[in-house]
Amino acid sequence: MRNSPTTHFTVTPHPQAPNTAHIIFAGAHLATTWSSASGVANEIQELVSQLHQQGYTTVRTGALHGRAAETLGEIGFDVYENLVLMQSSPTHSLRAFPQTFLTQPQRSVVRVPHWQTTRRGLMAKLESIDQSAFGLLASLDQRSLVLALRATTHHRVYVSLHDKPKMFNRFSSTTAFAIAGYTGETGFIQRLAVHPDDQRLGIASQLVAQSMTWFARHHVKQVLVNTAITNRNAQALYQRCGFEEKSERLVVMEHRAQVAQRTTSC
Repeated sequence: MRNSPTTHFTVTPHPQAPNTAHIIFAGAHLATTWSSASGVANEIQELVSQLHQQGYTTVRTGALHGRAAETLGEIGFDVYENLVLMQSSPTHSLRAFPQTFLTQPQRSVVRVPHWQTTRRGLMAKLESIDQSAFGLLASLDQRSLVLALRATTHHRVYVSLHDKPKMFNRFSSTTAFAIAGYTGETGFIQRLAVHPDDQRLGIASQLVAQSMTWFARHHVKQVLVNTAITNRNAQALYQRCGFEEKSERLVVMEHRAQVAQRTTSC
């Protein structure tokens, strides 16, 4: 059966750059995606052409594995950012944490109930933390965060609370969050952000530990996370949490309208 990327993708305007379309192909961060597909390049080229005609000067992807990146490179996409891919098993990762650390966190880390994960108030809070942690251009808006939640079959949102929560505004003191999810036996830490005022307090490690505990309960065999190749602090965090760097890299790619014009004129 033909693997058609145009049946499994999402397109959203970049939260801070409205002339940039952010396109995420389902599973494009995995090695098996498009490995035996035929006609994929033509379909994507047509999709990108339509986006440029709609006024987007740039089309930027999510994380891509080698084969997917090769496919896009053949039709004029360039590498925008290189990503480190790291992997761990939940049982291996949890051995990196003392039991007292797992049971007595420095801050209160709680799971957000499913029915509250996409509430506007919580999403606005997470968007604010994400922007503080990653900066304006690299941050995710509320819509992008919701897409991250829906990228896997099962997901959890964990938050760190600065103060004792109040029932009428339970997550108002949130200072950090993690979005974790899994499909089949593979888990992903899809987003982890800590407000700068609360960094280097062990909160990020606690969020990772809670996520890995959840993965272990559901018999997830491997957990993947990617981070920018320049983000040494994040890489060191995941190494402390039992993750190891894989030999392959992921990339984010982009296609600019002028590239499409040059290709058409040839």
